[in-house]
Amino acid sequence: MICLNKEFFQFIENISQQRKADKLRDKIQTQREKRRLEEKLLTKGLADSDSDDDAGKWVEKTKRLAEQKVLAEKRVNFKLNSITSWN
Repeated sequence: MICLNKEFFQFIENISQQRKADKLRDKIQTQREKRRLEEKLLTKGLADSDSDDDAGKWVEKTKRLAEQKVLAEKRVNFKLNSITSWN
């Protein structure tokens, strides 16, 4: 009978330890979820660009990119013409 009581008390201790472990797991899980949500909120999306906040800056940037594109096309055409003129 004494052995049964020891087993019973060990069983109760195991249950209390299990509950503590479960509470700790739940707490860790909620912290992970909270951290994940905060990171998601802090990251910028496509519409949250810093450089395009001002319309004037956006226009300047667009013009600059268009000029760079035209210059790149001219370089490609010049290189193609120089290669084909050798034949």
